[in-house]
Amino acid sequence: MSEKCSCDPECLALLACSWACSSDNWQGPPRGRVPADAAVGRLSAELLCPYPPGVPVALPGEALTAEGLTALRAVLAAGGKVTGAADESLGTLLVIAEHTRT
Repeated sequence: MSEKCSCDPECLALLACSWACSSDNWQGPPRGRVPADAAVGRLSAELLCPYPPGVPVALPGEALTAEGLTALRAVLAAGGKVTGAADESLGTLLVIAEHTRT
């Protein structure tokens, strides 16, 4: 039986090390595309940087927040851009796939 990982720091460190140390996984941990609202609380798999001002809201591996998503959408609504987002409309976001502990 497995339970979902609560993504505590120890678990994240083990996950990062297991992927970084494996030459078979040079592309990083598995990623998935989810609707932006469903990405809140998940770990970003992309750099999300609103311009202006050009300061990242989320780096790969950081948890996405509702506040951050609101800020990104506000920049788009004002005519700005979000660099690093695979989906320029922010309809979907790339997140690190959920994993389970065994």
